[in-house]
Amino acid sequence: MPGVLDARRLARALALLALACGTGTITGPGGSTGGPPPPENHSPEITVAPAPTATPITEGGSTLLSVTADDPDGDSLGYAWTQTSPASPAGSFSSRTIRNPVWTAPAVAQDTVFTFTVTITDGEGGSTSQTCQVTVTHLTVNRPPNVSASIAVSPSMPVAGEPVTLSITASDPDGDPLTIAWVQTAPSSPGTFGSPSSASTTWISPELGVDSLGFTLQVSVADGHNPPAVRQVTVTVSTPSYASDIRGIWNSTCMPCHDTTQAKGQLDLTAAANVALVNVAMVASCSDGIRVVPNLPNSSGLMDKLLGTSCGTRMPEGAASLSAGELVMIRSWILRGALDN
Repeated sequence: MPGVLDARRLARALALLALACGTGTITGPGGSTGGPPPPENHSPEITVAPAPTATPITEGGSTLLSVTADDPDGDSLGYAWTQTSPASPAGSFSSRTIRNPVWTAPAVAQDTVFTFTVTITDGEGGSTSQTCQVTVTHLTVNRPPNVSASIAVSPSMPVAGEPVTLSITASDPDGDPLTIAWVQTAPSSPGTFGSPSSASTTWISPELGVDSLGFTLQVSVADGHNPPAVRQVTVTVSTPSYASDIRGIWNSTCMPCHDTTQAKGQLDLTAAANVALVNVAMVASCSDGIRVVPNLPNSSGLMDKLLGTSCGTRMPEGAASLSAGELVMIRSWILRGALDN
């Protein structure tokens, strides 16, 4: 076969030379002298259509493009790959002139079909072309939630038992549902959150036996895709004072039963000072007890009456019991010495 092909190519060359010289008397390899026309060239034939090894691929991903072709005349084949659509964005070929190049996808704004044409030539004027396609999928990058830079705290310097409002703003640019979680990270004695899974919640400190103490409160916001966004604040809580805090409870819940006129149970709470409570003996029920024992709320008859666990009817009588925050406030005042402040 190679000898025949060489002879055919030589015949072509001699024929062309004869035409150029104006003579038909050049003798070819077969001994003829009539200047025969060169043998007919046949175009390459694709035997395995062009195709990617993988489709779809994500933007930035790669795939191998392959094609198989033969030439009827045994000519050497050349390859030329092009991206015919879309015009932009364009991916990149490892080489455009090899049979099996690697193509790398560009970034795309949406899922996109790319079309490629491979043209195969034999160097003798013959060529053939076919196309193939690769689908490139847009890689969606999930964005983290937008969360306010800090936690809003009101009041900023509460007393023990006073409800504190904590709030943040949070939204998700992708519309993902958000999971919000409030926790107290320090100290170990926990306060109480009202709605620990809401953007705005209340928090009440535990009872306090010192002048003031810092509590570290933290909120995390998660969208289920990115690391949680975390915000933290330290709230300094102080011991309640009798004049500013405790008397307010008496005024709103214990009047008029314990005003100067009625003084039920011989207890008048209208005085500005704590003289009716601290180290004063109980009257009637639990008469052997002390109304308020400084530093010892569990030994103070006042707490028994407010809780209704002993010493007769729960106070305030005929009304709702004190809130958890109010009870923490009173216990903290007693723990700190039941000061007349």
